[in-house]
Amino acid sequence: MSLESALEFTLKMDSKLIEERLWEALYSESAKFSKFRNIGSNLRNYKCSVSNCDRNAYASGFCNAHYIRNIKGKSLSIPIRNRKMPFDICLECEIPLNKHGSGLGRCSKHFKSHRIKILKQTLVKLFGDKCSKCRNKYEYHIYDFHHTKRNKKFDIGSLLGLGSIKKISKEVSDCILICANCHRGIHYGNGL
Repeated sequence: MSLESALEFTLKMDSKLIEERLWEALYSESAKFSKFRNIGSNLRNYKCSVSNCDRNAYASGFCNAHYIRNIKGKSLSIPIRNRKMPFDICLECEIPLNKHGSGLGRCSKHFKSHRIKILKQTLVKLFGDKCSKCRNKYEYHIYDFHHTKRNKKFDIGSLLGLGSIKKISKEVSDCILICANCHRGIHYGNGL
């Protein structure tokens, strides 16, 4: 299979769509650790008018978070971010967390690796969950993102750990999903 036919098969991803899906994945993971919900004196007896939101309404038929998003003109479809974590110890290594809490119930070391896992799994699903060359399915960690244009600014692997969601989505929109074996063949072998 040639590189051109692999590119034809792979959908050209819009960076805005990728960015929205990555935020959804991170926020939905964050929702698992939410402890503080429906705080406020102005709560109503009915639920928020946004689909899939189980919070009580606060104003204009929205919960407080969706109300603020609506006023600011932001997307209502992205899940709510939960900042307070109900854990005192890391879920992975069981060391005590600092007074500022942690991300996703983990210490800073394990938060980073868990964030990378969530983002990469989301990107793999978004790109079709199979290699563009050999068409095989693998575990998410087997895949690489091959840049199809020469204007590569960042390595996707390092961006997943340290980069912003906007940078990740912009950079990965010019890539195709390919397994590590085929990727090595492209760069060190005879290509696609």
